[in-house]
Amino acid sequence: MHLEIQKTADAIALISLVRAYQGDLKKLSAVLFDVAANDFKQRFDSSPRVRSSAEVYGGVTWSRLSERYLKSNPRRLSGVQLVDTGLLRRSFTRLGQGNITTESATEVRFGSTLERAMLQHRRRQIVVDHPELGTKTAEAIAEVIEKSHAE
Repeated sequence: MHLEIQKTADAIALISLVRAYQGDLKKLSAVLFDVAANDFKQRFDSSPRVRSSAEVYGGVTWSRLSERYLKSNPRRLSGVQLVDTGLLRRSFTRLGQGNITTESATEVRFGSTLERAMLQHRRRQIVVDHPELGTKTAEAIAEVIEKSHAE
């Protein structure tokens, strides 16, 4: 009987911790920023060459660059989509030039303020909601709560 009471008390304590985090996302912002940064890193790491169309991390396909564009921008001929200069990629790295990270009790935002990020997103989805992102977010939050519960 005592074991059941302890399990119930542990469950109630855990639920209280979850509620505390749910009520203030600032407490989770660091871990959420890390999940987002890693997601973007994997997407850029999977970028295809400029003359290839391919699925990138997150399950979206980035189409090859047009021959017309490549003719007018020969420096891009041997490059990789969206990573040649590194500026766009760095803008999706926390504290990178053009990166935005904001947090409040009800919202956490992570992204790029670069105008070219929005333009490129219209052509090749950079921001992607995919199942793996949900799983990694849930795992990261659960880990934070478990650590708090253990303390």
